[in-house]
Amino acid sequence: MRNTILIALTALLFSFSACNKKNKDNILTTDLTYNGKDSIVMVFGNKKKLNVESDYDVTYKSSNEYIVACHSNGEIEAKSIGNATISFNNGYQKHEIHVEVILFEEPTFDFGCTGMHIKSLFGNPDYNFGDSIFIYGAHDPGYSKACWQMDFFLKDNTYIQSDVYIRSNYEALVNKYLSDYFSFDSIFQANDSTMVYMYHNNISQNVVCGKIYDYNQWGDLCLFYFDNAEKTALKPRKATLPFHDVVK
Repeated sequence: MRNTILIALTALLFSFSACNKKNKDNILTTDLTYNGKDSIVMVFGNKKKLNVESDYDVTYKSSNEYIVACHSNGEIEAKSIGNATISFNNGYQKHEIHVEVILFEEPTFDFGCTGMHIKSLFGNPDYNFGDSIFIYGAHDPGYSKACWQMDFFLKDNTYIQSDVYIRSNYEALVNKYLSDYFSFDSIFQANDSTMVYMYHNNISQNVVCGKIYDYNQWGDLCLFYFDNAEKTALKPRKATLPFHDVVK
């Protein structure tokens, strides 16, 4: 009888110890962990999932839902051009990040760099013509609501020009972008039907931007960038492919 009681007590103590250990392992913490940058840039129309960890439910709030909208799962959506502050909390801790929404992903102005450098910035192209043309976003929907393709042109593994193709219904936003970051320079006629509007970058006067209306069969806007020292770059190099014909 005594042995039976001792065995029962031992089993009870073991069970109690195991139960305590389980509770200890499952203690909730009030920590709110954000694995990301406090200032991010998003392209108009794109979405991004914030990497937030918490044992408690997290609520998200935007200072301007018209610029950046928040979803309950931590996903934010770039709705319009501008800036917004995103705050999130778990009832115990709070964190804020700044989000800037831009019209399109602008190509690098580091003319003269290698193709490898471009890939390090933008990743592997969706399509390429050997080592002379890299095409990004050559598929629907492309980068965003406004921009669907960006091309890089290289000669002897040296970056000399880039093109960006923007849907023509966003012309007003394109013109605002140009007025904010570029200064109008001149107009020239490329052929009987094509007028090219030239701009200089306000930060680096060596960077020249050209704008062409109703370019290619889609009637889109084309912005092309080149170094002012590249005198031959007076029109975009026609590398555009129909995005439904491009295999990633």
